[in-house]
Amino acid sequence: MGIKWLLRRAKGSPMPVEFKAPKIELKVTGAVHKISEIIGNREVGLMLHGKSIEELENRIEEFKDYDVCWVSLNKFDIMQKYILNKIDKNLRMVLDIGEVHYRDDFEKQIRIPRWLEYLQREDDNLLVTSQDIIDGIHEVAGENILDPYQHKIVSMHGCRQLEVPNSLGVYLLLLTQYSAKKIFLFGCDGFGRKSAFKNTPLWSGKEMEFRDENQSLATYFKPEYTKQERIVGFKDETASGLHSDSPTFNDQYNKILSRYCQENNLRPVETVNVSFNSLFTIFRKISYDTLKGELYSCHQ
Repeated sequence: MGIKWLLRRAKGSPMPVEFKAPKIELKVTGAVHKISEIIGNREVGLMLHGKSIEELENRIEEFKDYDVCWVSLNKFDIMQKYILNKIDKNLRMVLDIGEVHYRDDFEKQIRIPRWLEYLQREDDNLLVTSQDIIDGIHEVAGENILDPYQHKIVSMHGCRQLEVPNSLGVYLLLLTQYSAKKIFLFGCDGFGRKSAFKNTPLWSGKEMEFRDENQSLATYFKPEYTKQERIVGFKDETASGLHSDSPTFNDQYNKILSRYCQENNLRPVETVNVSFNSLFTIFRKISYDTLKGELYSCHQ
């Protein structure tokens, strides 16, 4: 123990605690067998809600001929409407495990209409959610509302107890378990105060640009939709845990993934972030021009 350690203790400042990965069990029921069928050992394009995905919105036609399995989470309907509809492709799988404070209003006004529009499509698509949310929807809208779509629903049990930083972490573990060939992240920008990243290794100085204020909607793709969801689900348009997600994810996810793969005899899937300014610093970052080259190589 050196003098600097003693001085820190004397001032009462907390000592950093090394994160130890917990045991993670993804308990899923329902149409589980379809996950591998839909992914089909293909490259997965996971569409998230950071503002940088506007470049994909503007350039999506450059990628229409690649056999990518397009997936998204939470506000997935805007990805379909503003991006994939341009190339006549559909989301094949979506994840929605986010919970809110004002459940009844949110389910009736936001989640149920979004789910039904997605599930009523004629193609073979999947919705992955938590059993807690399904139970809540049954309480709000009746036990039978999801019955016609059981062949398209995968239920995750014990989501509230999963010690994973955020929904993205859960999704990546699921894609790893069900044989994604490679994962490309879009709109995976992150957010937070600079102080939260002081102990996080950065790839370059660019990661901190455009990320000065907490509780800002300006970093989202189509922020008016995020604002509406926060008002309905939390009665507060500034409600967000995003400012803590990025540093926590950077610190914990690779350790969680390593243990999860070891215990389930899986190989880690390469995950690439198509967002140069992202605060998620643990993934290799590439440009959209580089993405075209990598997709071309994957399909040779």
